[in-house]
Amino acid sequence: DAVLLGALVASPRVDTVQTESAHPLGRAYERVVARVAAGEPRDEALRYAARHRSEFMWPWESPPHSVAHGILDDETYDWHAVVAGMMETGGTPVVVGEELLEEANSLGRDSTGIDADHTGTSGLAGLIQLVRSGAVDPRERVAVLFTGIRR
Repeated sequence: DAVLLGALVASPRVDTVQTESAHPLGRAYERVVARVAAGEPRDEALRYAARHRSEFMWPWESPPHSVAHGILDDETYDWHAVVAGMMETGGTPVVVGEELLEEANSLGRDSTGIDADHTGTSGLAGLIQLVRSGAVDPRERVAVLFTGIRR
């Protein structure tokens, strides 16, 4: 919407974050990307995924556990729109471990004073991982949302 209204020149890259113990969105994304890599046009691969949901999104096989319990989706209800958004903007699903979730939560809370829980700072964990892997330049402008409060 911001691009259509002229507020932004281009859409920002959208990356998503899930835990190592459950990342059905990442699994669905990889399956759509595999179809594209095999030569199917992106839009057709996404249409196929929408019509054959169970080949792309299904409940996680074993009960997941994480300090970021709020992102433990056994299935991601809006997966198709999110996968399409990542593909359209050049984003990726980022899978993070418990140690990084702990690190991000401490850094986020100490740096901002926001009393966010591990779910709320999971986006920061994803950003840290992207910077460490070289996928995001440390000088690049990014936005991270802190959602979820410690209770």
